[in-house]
Amino acid sequence: MGCRCCCCKKPAPQSSSMMVSDEASHLYRLNRENASLEKNAFTRLDAKRPDSHPINRQKSSESSSKNVLIPLIGSIDQLAENFTEHRLQPRNLSNHNQSQDIYFERKIQKAPPIRPHKNNISVLTNNPEELMVGYRNEPLTSLEDAMKPFSNDIDQLSRYIKEAKTKCHYPNDSHLTRDESAAIYLYTMQWESGSLDSRLQAAFSSGDKSKLKQWFKYLNLLKTAFDKLPEADSQKLWQVIPCDDDVKKSLLSNSELQYTSLGTWIVSDTELKKYKTQHANEQLLSTCLSGVQGKLISAYSSDKSKEIMLWPGSKLIQADYPHTDSNGSLIIHLRKKSDPVGRLETPSHAKHFLPYVP
Repeated sequence: MGCRCCCCKKPAPQSSSMMVSDEASHLYRLNRENASLEKNAFTRLDAKRPDSHPINRQKSSESSSKNVLIPLIGSIDQLAENFTEHRLQPRNLSNHNQSQDIYFERKIQKAPPIRPHKNNISVLTNNPEELMVGYRNEPLTSLEDAMKPFSNDIDQLSRYIKEAKTKCHYPNDSHLTRDESAAIYLYTMQWESGSLDSRLQAAFSSGDKSKLKQWFKYLNLLKTAFDKLPEADSQKLWQVIPCDDDVKKSLLSNSELQYTSLGTWIVSDTELKKYKTQHANEQLLSTCLSGVQGKLISAYSSDKSKEIMLWPGSKLIQADYPHTDSNGSLIIHLRKKSDPVGRLETPSHAKHFLPYVP
């Protein structure tokens, strides 16, 4: 007979019921650990809730821990699948009001909004370069210093500048400084009290150099950023606004020469169609521009829309006869003037396409 001392005794084989019990205990521990992790996550989410008092949070956590327990049914794989499905569903806590229900929300990427082109077209009858003489002699400063002349005129300007310098595209492949990149971002922002581009356009349209002179530091900073950007492919550019008689009269003036002002132009047919669809019941004034080289600012814009920025001073002439669509919206085609090509006279058989301008 063999030795029967305690050191030589072999462990008795476990019964099948004991093995099942061990597996269930293991699954239960996994379940409790997952519940604890989820409870900690909800505790962090609840930190900013109005009812985040320690006592209320303790009650909520106890209720949460009871609701996140998953029945131990099936294998470990099935348990993981059930747990994942449970986490992605809304949780209705019995001790909370409907307004206090906690959800795992999926963030939906929204398409960038279509930014309307102010209430003006960036085309001038006067040469803007004559108004800008000397702006490149200004010192290259920070965005705050460049916008200092308008600190009392633009409400919350400091907040807009801070937002621009925080959200602008920096660092970047074109080696723009933070202030240069923020200058573009600020130009494309829409404010509660208007926008920077509309104020600049008003200064250019006035034809008064004294009104534009206070913009010289900002224009120097913006031009420094503009020059560093790669040139965009030559293509048709668009600006669309609600029909305005004064703007229409200016564009259809008898002036042989017009000029680009500082502005951004749509290059995406999709965005153009969306804008027209949104204003299907309105008469619009559309300007199409071709042959002018600009800079693509999509990565630097506040809304990331695909737009081209043009610098003031390019000479323009009418490339085609203005016409209207079925909705009565006017479309004007302009192109960059080249010396060998003059302006075409309107043939007699096409004069009825021209809108009447009193």
